[in-house]
Amino acid sequence: MRKFFALSASVVACILLAYSCNKPSTIGSDLLPDDDIIDLLFTDSIDLRSSTFLGDSVKTYGPTANEQLDYYLLGQLEDPVFGKSSSEMYIQFGLTTKPELEDPIVEEVILSIAYAADGHSGNLTQPQTLEVYRLEDELSVIDTLYSNQTFNVNPVPISDDGMGGTSFSFIPEPNDSVMVDSVNLSPQIRIRLSNDLGQELLDSLASPYFLGLTDEFTNFFNGVNVRPADGNTAMLRMSLSSIYSEITMYYKDSSGMAADRESISFAVRSTSVKSVHFEHDYAGTDIEYYLEGNAPISPYYSYIQSMEGVGTKIEFTGLEDWEDVIVNKAELEITVIDDDALGEFTLPDRLAAFQLNDDGDGLLSVADVGLAINAGSFSLFGGQSESEFENGQKFVRYKMFLTAYLQGVIDDRYNENAIYILPFDRGESTSRMIIGGSGNPTHRMKLNLTYTKL
Repeated sequence: MRKFFALSASVVACILLAYSCNKPSTIGSDLLPDDDIIDLLFTDSIDLRSSTFLGDSVKTYGPTANEQLDYYLLGQLEDPVFGKSSSEMYIQFGLTTKPELEDPIVEEVILSIAYAADGHSGNLTQPQTLEVYRLEDELSVIDTLYSNQTFNVNPVPISDDGMGGTSFSFIPEPNDSVMVDSVNLSPQIRIRLSNDLGQELLDSLASPYFLGLTDEFTNFFNGVNVRPADGNTAMLRMSLSSIYSEITMYYKDSSGMAADRESISFAVRSTSVKSVHFEHDYAGTDIEYYLEGNAPISPYYSYIQSMEGVGTKIEFTGLEDWEDVIVNKAELEITVIDDDALGEFTLPDRLAAFQLNDDGDGLLSVADVGLAINAGSFSLFGGQSESEFENGQKFVRYKMFLTAYLQGVIDDRYNENAIYILPFDRGESTSRMIIGGSGNPTHRMKLNLTYTKL
């Protein structure tokens, strides 16, 4: 049912009223001498045109530390508005020192993945199911990886439920510590892996030909792929930089003389390759209708989502015809539309604005974002959520400064006069939001523009 697009005559009338232009005003004329008056003009009635677009891939790994994610998503969500989203992980492990082994016999192999402190979404009270596969493709530390990439894996899972099955089911407990060998450890998922895999790795490490070099271990064990089963209800945010994210192999020597079992840990090193693969399915949702190009020119709603999800394009129609204007301040304001599922999912902490690059085949941050980053203060750009009250009603709004970008539009420096709004940390979060579109009569997006006419 396309309930978002049925507008009554009264609503249409409200839209037309909302778009009526304000008369520019002279600000501060009573504070300056007559011969020094500066005409600061203001309008909040610039014609905006919004649409929903499908997001592109996210960089998930690069050779330098600042090209890698801080957190990695794992799981699957079913959202009544945004459809199905899923994320799986690819993880490479390293060996720090060559162990001294003599005919070792594996006892148990555990893959542990540490939870992030926050950022988990969906229904965490229901059992979730994961499967682990062995990577067949090599992961190179010099490559750059993106979230639309997948790698070949052995089709036989290496996860082991201890009862002959190959899946691991659990109820997420991201805030509860885990007891391991009488020691409390930070919250983590602990997945049992196949003993056959463990014995193969032990035999390789015990070989006289194994020297313990950095790349030697990854040459015969490329890593693992951890993926959610269909039907999961939660998206978990994991910390692969944690010391608790590793594979631990427990073993004894073949003589059986040792009283206690020994262990070897294969850590996720800072140089280990780590990546995620995202998928989205909008079948049957209103978003599918929007993406098929059926939305009106000035839609009632627009959509923003993390991962490779949808974003909002905003066109500033008519500004390219302005001349001899200095933009003193340009602030874009968008309002969140409440929906029934909002309590189960999170809003973005911050939004970012992008524009088409010179080649027209990718997005880059608008100048205002770059200036804020270089100055070390995101407050120069904004983009974070703010709660406001009007007539006793609470609204959540996001405001961002686009002063430098809008000056570039007026000066005709860009390929198009449009920006693309996405969550700032979209590769590491499961945030989503419905916002008032350019045709919304009560929650429409608007541009607060203060300028000087030369």
